[in-house]
Amino acid sequence: MWNAIANGFPISIYRPGIVTGHSGTGVDKPEDLLSRLMTNCIQLDAFPTPPRQRNHIVPVNYVCAAILHISQSPANHGQAFNVVLPDQAETITMAHTFEILSACCSTPLRAVSSAEWLQLFRERGKQGMKVATPMLQERLADSLIWWDTTGRMATFETANLRRALADSPDILNVKPMPKLLRTYFGRWEGVAVDTNGTV
Repeated sequence: MWNAIANGFPISIYRPGIVTGHSGTGVDKPEDLLSRLMTNCIQLDAFPTPPRQRNHIVPVNYVCAAILHISQSPANHGQAFNVVLPDQAETITMAHTFEILSACCSTPLRAVSSAEWLQLFRERGKQGMKVATPMLQERLADSLIWWDTTGRMATFETANLRRALADSPDILNVKPMPKLLRTYFGRWEGVAVDTNGTV
């Protein structure tokens, strides 16, 4: 892409975080790895102990609005935009993510090893989601789901993003992560509930 830009092509590069459901309705794609993981954690009353890493989820409506707005200005061609939370100080760790999820549950979630969580998943996980077992097993074996194992608390540069969206502050007003997770919880819990109405 950078070579194409250097040769005069009107290209912009967009690097979104982990795209999740709508920030207002919580509607997401149940097949996504994040949704599968969270739904099964609620189902199993447990989560695999996460590495020390930031959670860079971003709601789909924010990502779409940001990219659409940025793409409409030729002044933004030839640049890269990290479409993540504009204020990186507002990101939270994966551990904090599970604390928030646990607080939403009627029974607090317990942290277990990746191996123990996978065993619980094999025994009691959502049947329709078990097709993901080999992939989850492979990634959890190395403590990898969508985060990496370096232990770095990485943040992303957002100066380009904030500059390009300065004239649309409403787009930059992303729902805080704890509120966003509580919005998603209702959806994840609903998927976790079986036909008998139990989680």
